Amino acid sequence: MSLLVLAAALLVWPSRPPRRRVVHGPRRVVRIGSGRLPVIAAAAVVLATVLALGPAPAIAVTVVTATVFLRRRATTRRRADRAVTAALVGGVDTMVAELAVGADPAAACRAVARDHPGEVGSRFAAAAAHSELGGALSTGLTGAGEQGDSRLDWTRMASAWVICERHGLAPAVVLRSVRDDLDARVRFGRRTEASTAGARATATVLSVLPVLGIALGQAMGAAPLAVLSGDGAGGVLGVVGVTLVCAGLLWTDRIVAGVVR
Repeated sequence: MSLLVLAAALLVWPSRPPRRRVVHGPRRVVRIGSGRLPVIAAAAVVLATVLALGPAPAIAVTVVTATVFLRRRATTRRRADRAVTAALVGGVDTMVAELAVGADPAAACRAVARDHPGEVGSRFAAAAAHSELGGALSTGLTGAGEQGDSRLDWTRMASAWVICERHGLAPAVVLRSVRDDLDARVRFGRRTEASTAGARATATVLSVLPVLGIALGQAMGAAPLAVLSGDGAGGVLGVVGVTLVCAGLLWTDRIVAGVVR
């Protein structure tokens, strides 16, 4: 019942202060934020499992749902970081080309912001604004990539520009080296992820084998589901088994992520 109350509270949670609702009137359309949908869906699944089977299956379903969510979030973050790095390679190419024809650094950053929308364009626009106001151009790049592996790429970019400013080096030459390094890292990441696809597939298949064993036992009339969904030792064993399988999946993902990086 508490989970049902929690799901209802999330559905009606206000997205703006009460004073603004009084002034502007109630909204006609209730929209649920995308960040709340996984929480509401998970609460609904757990609640349905508790009502239908009992607490032990509910814990197992919660563990499985959390594992799926963590794996999906890690995959999404990894793809986003790779996309940012690939876009940064194109942005550095544009900046090197602009500097080679005699453009000043702020104008080169503006050109990158114009040709590469998104995070790369916004950060280069910030760098151009810092430079035009008399600050260091690298300041606008240092704050980029607050999360994920792309933070390291932005740090390398800012460090390269600091070296150019401090030692009077030609920015085009240094940035070309940074571009080559970023491009090599992108290509290495793609090759490594392709080569580790077999290991990830094997881990997924091995995690499904216990489910197939349970289905086979159920078909033979051994009724393993009744044992694993009970309140006694069977339910405890079911929760422990699901937890170990999910922990193995997460540990495999961590090993593969360390290789890809």
